[in-house]
Amino acid sequence: MKIIITLLLSAGLSLAAPGIIGKWQLSSKDADGKPTVSQITFLEEAGSLKASLKADGKSVQVNRIRKEGEGVLLEITWEDDLIAVSLSPKGDSLAGEWKSGDDSGPIIGTRLPDASLAGKWNLTATRPNGSTTRVDLDLTNNDGKWLAKLNTPEGQQVPVEQLQVSTDSLSFNIAMPQASIKVQLKREANTLKGTWTTPDQNSGPVEGTPSPK
Repeated sequence: MKIIITLLLSAGLSLAAPGIIGKWQLSSKDADGKPTVSQITFLEEAGSLKASLKADGKSVQVNRIRKEGEGVLLEITWEDDLIAVSLSPKGDSLAGEWKSGDDSGPIIGTRLPDASLAGKWNLTATRPNGSTTRVDLDLTNNDGKWLAKLNTPEGQQVPVEQLQVSTDSLSFNIAMPQASIKVQLKREANTLKGTWTTPDQNSGPVEGTPSPK
């Protein structure tokens, strides 16, 4: 029997577990000890919690779901087996268990970066003297791997190093001839806001807005 960690989707289920919203990578083992990895995306639509799952390139049928404390319980069908799954969020982690007949096993999950950060952004950095510099950031997510391209308005590409992306924030270093500049940004509504910092602790604000399509 093969256990695939699952999704939740239930018409009429109110959004009672907002901490679970987002994209997660889940890991477990089947009854034979074989590791299984899948991805779930939870979202809110019309006040209800919904989700989609990709595992082995297949969708998994969800039969029933209900809230249990801060988490959820759901029942799925996979390869003619009926599997009960419990999942509870804690910050950027998920923990739970699957059960099918006399078989059971633990589930762990890690929140994946929010793909909504992907796209093209116009960034404006302000120096201590009040002057500004603008660059264009192209941020893409390819199956969980983030890539960033930084270009000046004149089309010159600026080297980006040590890119890190979390649920609603990102940071990277700009490799300049004189020094490496650290940029840290956090999403606020439809903008990015943060700071740039040099090794000698010069710093200033950075703001980003979506590039016009």
